[in-house]
Amino acid sequence: MKTVAIIAEYNPFHNGHSFQLEMAKKLTSADYAIALMGGNFLQRGQAAMWDKYTRAHIACENGIDAVFELPFPYATGSARDFAYGAVSLLNKIGGIHFLCFGAETDDVALLSDIAATICSEPEEYRQILKYHLSQGEPYPLARQKALCSYKKNAHLEAVLTAPNNILAIEYICALIKTASSIKPVAVKRDVDYHSLNPKGQLASASAIRHIINAENFDFSQIENFISEHTLKILEKNYGTDSPLDISDSTQWLQQRLILSDYSDDICDMSTELCNRLKKLSPCVTYQDIIDTLKTKNITESRISRVLTHLLFNYTEQDRSSFLENGVAFYANLLALKSASSEIIKYISEVSLIPVITKKADFKTKIKQLSVSGQDMATRMWQLDTMGTDFYNAIIFNRYNFKKQNDYLTCPKVT
Repeated sequence: MKTVAIIAEYNPFHNGHSFQLEMAKKLTSADYAIALMGGNFLQRGQAAMWDKYTRAHIACENGIDAVFELPFPYATGSARDFAYGAVSLLNKIGGIHFLCFGAETDDVALLSDIAATICSEPEEYRQILKYHLSQGEPYPLARQKALCSYKKNAHLEAVLTAPNNILAIEYICALIKTASSIKPVAVKRDVDYHSLNPKGQLASASAIRHIINAENFDFSQIENFISEHTLKILEKNYGTDSPLDISDSTQWLQQRLILSDYSDDICDMSTELCNRLKKLSPCVTYQDIIDTLKTKNITESRISRVLTHLLFNYTEQDRSSFLENGVAFYANLLALKSASSEIIKYISEVSLIPVITKKADFKTKIKQLSVSGQDMATRMWQLDTMGTDFYNAIIFNRYNFKKQNDYLTCPKVT
């Protein structure tokens, strides 16, 4: 039995994801494909347009055999934390043979060579990197310049600035650092991650979200870019409990700024950013705050992640504790194809961590962990379930619709 894993957000699942899944199975001859998917809050630091159970259900309707949740600390983390947390979780789930990702290049050897340099940090490379950092350059840019200089290859710049290549390199770095047996497999993307311009029947998730958020939206505008299964589910939920957008979190952030004290111990928060944030009037929108705080060296995504971590009081101490005490502590099942139940049975047998198929069993399941592992699992679970409660409250405020919490929601079987 061979299994390929895909790390994704599926916000929403579109034709490009279907192509990746098809190629993943073709390139690996895998019997099963599982997805490790971000929950209700994602890597750009914002609430997903559709809740995690709906997106997981859609993924299984489109061919994924099982969907597990990527916990909040990694789903909303930097590219490095996102990749390291996801790969560590896949390692502990066990029975995963391949990790397939979309990238602007499918040259895995090139990506692996770059990752190996980053992980081993040869002295010459380290000195070049140190120089660029001393010039005040942000770490991603300093690393890019150091790699191009060390490899003596100016053409690497195009590879190192492409968003999916950057994440692919982080995946491979995580595989190297964890001495993983999982093999990386790349599928070349035809549409840029941030592109708002569709290409034939392919459109990025960013483009689809942009279309949905525009005035006078009609589902006929996106029907060429998503499957019939996806279209039916999104149409059914539209205006009832979805979609959400960045403005829906504004009042929660305003309240946090007014009522609660905070400091630069919030994850990803610098002292400078903290001081600037405290000077802002609370009479602003979520997007206004991002636009005001972003600079040449602090990206919009970074600020958005900081604001989400502020809302959840997710601290640097939390982050360090997770990374220093095992990284991954449980695998939370969100959805499953009924015909693929064998893969869950197999994973439950080989997994090094508890597989949560029924939320009420969480406290019992984690007793197999060490005492420190149980503490870490409990804190991580608190963040995950808080994410659902928070998300449901946002839905209620916008649509006056009450969704059930995690403990009352069973994994969707399709």
